[in-house]
Amino acid sequence: MKFEKITDKKIKITLSFYDLESNNISINTVFSDSSHSEKLLQSLLNIAQQEIGFKTDDSKLLVEILFSSDKTCTFTITKLVEKDLILKNNFDYFIFEFDNFENFISLCYFVKNMNDLELSTFSNNFSLTLYNNTYYLQAIDIYSFYTLLDYMKPIFSEFGKNVSSNLNLHGILNEYGKKIFENNAFLQCINKF
Repeated sequence: MKFEKITDKKIKITLSFYDLESNNISINTVFSDSSHSEKLLQSLLNIAQQEIGFKTDDSKLLVEILFSSDKTCTFTITKLVEKDLILKNNFDYFIFEFDNFENFISLCYFVKNMNDLELSTFSNNFSLTLYNNTYYLQAIDIYSFYTLLDYMKPIFSEFGKNVSSNLNLHGILNEYGKKIFENNAFLQCINKF
């Protein structure tokens, strides 16, 4: 394990292949097993405090996780202060639009074939809404899957368009849109089509 203090509010922790193996860490356990992820993160933060003096002080944390092709895993952990939280709240939504239903179906089957993704858990967090002849995929609980959603944006962009920055759209969809899949959008789509 390598601990690096980037600023007083940000650190980087790199785990080698050996670290991942000895701690039974995989992309699947990090993104789908919240209890395992919580214990791992707490353990890493305790070591970071001892090694480089990084104290969380009960701050809210932004945790970014990157698995690389050289079989390492990098955690970037940032303490969020009030002004960071205000900025973050401007990006509380994850919404992608699809010109047609076939594009959404294609995304579903692409995601289904991703080996390291626990589809049943991942799918639970998405709904699909029809509004003005356009289909909108929304993340229901963006905070539980924030890192994974950020990782998935380029993949989703191959099939649709990211419209998360349209702050009014979330309310419009909830009020005027027709729910196609209330939740579990990927699995429901795969099972029906």
